Amino acid sequence: MDAKRAKIDNKLYNVVSPETYCKSPEIYPNYRTAIETGDYVLPLINKTDDKTGTVYGGMVFEIREQNQGDLDNYRKENIVMYDLGNSKDMGDLIRKQERIAEANKEIMETVDNIYVPCRNEDDTPEMIIFKDALEAKHMDISKYIPAIENALGSKFGNDKRLLNQTDITLKKLKGFADGLDMKLTLIIEDKNPNVPNPIGRRLVAVINNGDGEY
Repeated sequence: MDAKRAKIDNKLYNVVSPETYCKSPEIYPNYRTAIETGDYVLPLINKTDDKTGTVYGGMVFEIREQNQGDLDNYRKENIVMYDLGNSKDMGDLIRKQERIAEANKEIMETVDNIYVPCRNEDDTPEMIIFKDALEAKHMDISKYIPAIENALGSKFGNDKRLLNQTDITLKKLKGFADGLDMKLTLIIEDKNPNVPNPIGRRLVAVINNGDGEY
């Protein structure tokens, strides 16, 4: 686990040194990694981005500034940073983790673009209730991209198209639910009291990152 977190541009980033990043760049995605270099903590950006940040060129880091003076916003004294590795004791570590959780909650609840799912006339029942849940969250889904990609193990751009479809697999539904802080509960019971070989009871279980409840 990376020891530092930083709140930058209303996003929560993992903070690493250039040396740490260069050892394993593949494990540090651009959208949630910041590089601590000198007096600055700079978001790692793509080569095609025109915003302020730093680009990894394979050998060196290139610092980019969208507008003159923007770099001042990324000075360490202007960044809210949480150093978990420099905790005095377990209590200090827990307090820092709680502050990180609260910062993340504030970020998630700041709505820039409310996501409204596409509805189809032939949506399946599971798709209807899932889209109902998406709409009820009243959220900016882009802020959940890191969590969704981590849960699904794939790029959000590809999976986002699934949200416009009429049906969804259970595997994908579970992945989306994990990334979006939703709990999925499966209920299995007899269709009616007169079926052959009845189960005789109602079976209930949480099926995504949860313990079954019987």
